[in-house]
Amino acid sequence: MKKTQYVFALFEGGGAKGMAYAGVIKACADFGIRIEGACGVSAGAIAATLVAAGLTPGKISELLAVSLLDILKTGRGGFFRRFLADLKLRIFAKGLSSSEGIQHWIEFQLKAALDCPSPVLFKHLPRPLAILAYDAQNGKARIWSTLRTPEESVAFAVRASCTLPFVFAPVASPPYSYIDGGLIENAPEFLIQELNSQVDLHTLAFRLRSSNVAITRPRRFQTPLKKLIGQIGSLIDARTNVARSMHLDVRDIEIDCGNVDTADFHLTPSEVAKLALAGEKAIRDYRAQIDTSEGKHAQDTAVQNETWRQSKKRHANLARTGRLIEKARSTVEIFAGDISWLEDLAPYLLMASIRSVRISLVTHAADPDALEYAGRIGVAVGVVSENQPLRATVVDGALGYGEALIVEKEHASSPISFTESNSPHLLAHLHQSFSFLWTASRKCPVYTPILRPLGLDEIKTSLLRLSQYQSSSITFEELPASKVLPASSYVETFKLDRIERVQKLYESAATKEGYHITGTPWYSVWPVVERRPGGTLVVIDGTHRFFSAYVSGAYIQCIVVECGEDLPSRPAAHWSLVRITTAKLPRNLRYDSFEENNFRQIKRLLAKSFQEKAVTTASNLERLRSQQSGTAA
Repeated sequence: MKKTQYVFALFEGGGAKGMAYAGVIKACADFGIRIEGACGVSAGAIAATLVAAGLTPGKISELLAVSLLDILKTGRGGFFRRFLADLKLRIFAKGLSSSEGIQHWIEFQLKAALDCPSPVLFKHLPRPLAILAYDAQNGKARIWSTLRTPEESVAFAVRASCTLPFVFAPVASPPYSYIDGGLIENAPEFLIQELNSQVDLHTLAFRLRSSNVAITRPRRFQTPLKKLIGQIGSLIDARTNVARSMHLDVRDIEIDCGNVDTADFHLTPSEVAKLALAGEKAIRDYRAQIDTSEGKHAQDTAVQNETWRQSKKRHANLARTGRLIEKARSTVEIFAGDISWLEDLAPYLLMASIRSVRISLVTHAADPDALEYAGRIGVAVGVVSENQPLRATVVDGALGYGEALIVEKEHASSPISFTESNSPHLLAHLHQSFSFLWTASRKCPVYTPILRPLGLDEIKTSLLRLSQYQSSSITFEELPASKVLPASSYVETFKLDRIERVQKLYESAATKEGYHITGTPWYSVWPVVERRPGGTLVVIDGTHRFFSAYVSGAYIQCIVVECGEDLPSRPAAHWSLVRITTAKLPRNLRYDSFEENNFRQIKRLLAKSFQEKAVTTASNLERLRSQQSGTAA
């Protein structure tokens, strides 16, 4: 299964070089990189807008390969048919002509994609977008974004950002006069913060670089206009920020645009194809080198709500810890506070236990049930008498290849990573400290994990106990994810990352329908979908698996319930409207028009039902053994 990477994207400006983004978008789709929000300036604003509109990667690549000349022909005058023919001094006054063709072209593409009235506004876009222009009248930056300007025209903002001075007349919108935003900053990282305050995603910043690589044929003669545009392009290229804000998790991806110049608007199809290939190569190189889980810790984004900050930090801790546990070959040692996180990491811990990795955990205080559940997934727990301040996970300590994650409580938004090769003394100290605590701890029982396969009949019988489903018909079907509506408006990055691990547990349990971890309330079954009276399909439980299937264009096995009871929320119109979040949101934010009384308590009901069944089965087996022993006697 191809793993999907969810990112934000920053598209740098660069005139004709921006056609390289056609290859970037195609390669991102090929390598499973899904852009959840985009920002850009000048030519990068066009790419960012098409991404935010939710167009397919193939369509975006097709549109980005269209030359600026052809785009500008959609303006009322079609003036670029005369481009470079009129080099009168008027270019030094108001520019060659209007950039309205860019606005018309963008508006046409957005209306076709979104099927909404004109003008298309920022609030109509399914993914967040941010665009930068320069207000020459007042000498200030002008930012449009989904959060800041939801009621303003997207196409107008793109046009303003693309209005290259001396080539186009400034875009007048009294008391403002807009020109190319690249004159302020050609790779404006500050736009990333405009995308969504609820999400901290890794950002790919695409940089358009010039070199001596021959992509275009040498031109024998350069017009004065082209020389001027080239000088402006060089000025804009120089306005690329090299400083990096500490709280931004940004990876630069440089695209070698060869000898293509900002003003090369007359590129041949073969030259455009070479630019696109350069974009594809940049993504291939990035995927070959990427190792985002090594040696990175970003400073936490400042957010106004402390609850958001803590939730985002918790998800980052879970994600990094889960990936580290997956690497373990021999041992996992966990310095824990409480173990309220145990259910979240259960698939990672259980898979490690199945691989015969020895997992040990020390904690000061934990609920007795939680201690029992830990033992049932193969985690040996030692309870210490005093709370120890360290929060860390160490895998394969003192073995020469160990790694550790230490949770820094105040400033870091994710655990700080250390390896034994770089910090051997620290790893040795952590291992020795854990051994000391473990020796002094009170040991809890630990068991061999049992994954009990769940049959369709048991799942169906259990679901029919839910109050909303007691008179329902239940079937088991394979559905295309795109044909089912999501009840939730958000999905969590950590849960998306965990899907692959849950699938491995299905394989370990030798089941397709579901499994229950004996001795715990934890289980997994196919997603639950309701077929409404009008035939509409809505996923009620299993949103993250459906979202993953939608992204990959797959079908998914699910439990379909015929139900006419009121829904707990208003479903989203399409999966493209579902947003990624790095925090666990409360239900009233996850669901549109949420009604608590209509919420389906599926998780609580199935957990109870499966536990009761496991206990009954165990009792029956014990009774059978006793009878057999008595008979033998």
